[in-house]
Amino acid sequence: SGMAIVIDQKTGDILALANYPTFDPADMSTAKPESMMDRAIQTVYSPGSVFKLVTYSSALEKNLITPEGMVDAGNGSIEVAGHKFSDHHTGVMSYAEALAHSSNVCAIKTGMRVGKSDFYSMVQKMGFGQRTGIELPAETKGIVRDPDKWNGDSLASMSIGYEIGVTPLQIATAFATIANDGVKN
Repeated sequence: SGMAIVIDQKTGDILALANYPTFDPADMSTAKPESMMDRAIQTVYSPGSVFKLVTYSSALEKNLITPEGMVDAGNGSIEVAGHKFSDHHTGVMSYAEALAHSSNVCAIKTGMRVGKSDFYSMVQKMGFGQRTGIELPAETKGIVRDPDKWNGDSLASMSIGYEIGVTPLQIATAFATIANDGVKN
């Protein structure tokens, strides 16, 4: 399966939205149930590393980091609430390099620096955990738990795109917001 979404980042208008597999609405007798789902607005998945852009954006928004600022990935692992997170990147690098190399440790350190409340606030401002308002039926709001239901390592996990469920349209909308200098339309 697959989907494609094209958004005008200046206006927020959806220029194209397509799903595969598809079906012929003129001949419903041949339509398979899996082809009738609008995956762009109904599929919820853990975004993983692409969500790191939200993590770094939240730190930039709070003026906690600059792209040229430095962050230490240490030996490539970090422990948060008894959970060890690791990646293949070690040593000191700029935040821009940390994002480019998709360092889990650096993203977690960034998310922890932002803090639970501000991170959650940014996730909501970016449109996660709520419907986008597209005029299509059955849009899901995704999965974003309230911070009072987070585990000790939830902020770290969410900083690298886990413990959160998003739709493809939510990710596309959030990235369009970032591309529009942080203005959501």
